[in-house]
Amino acid sequence: MGLDLLERSRGPGRPGLPLSPRAGLALVAAARAWALLAGRDHVRPDDVLAVAPAVVEHRIDGGAAEPEGPGPLRQLLEGVDAIR
Repeated sequence: MGLDLLERSRGPGRPGLPLSPRAGLALVAAARAWALLAGRDHVRPDDVLAVAPAVVEHRIDGGAAEPEGPGPLRQLLEGVDAIR
């Protein structure tokens, strides 16, 4: 799922900046920590969802919700198969 987010951020017509490989590593590390705090030794898609805003929002232009609809971060997350 983390790799899907990185790939999707680099697709045509994506708002904001593409996510770097370091952003992907940070996303995985944060999701692992989140899972550990939840008492699990494995990462689930909801762990990635929980940490994604904190990890990648500063890299995406206008990461917060916009008045006319969901912001770029929400659009990016909704485009990943594991979330739909």
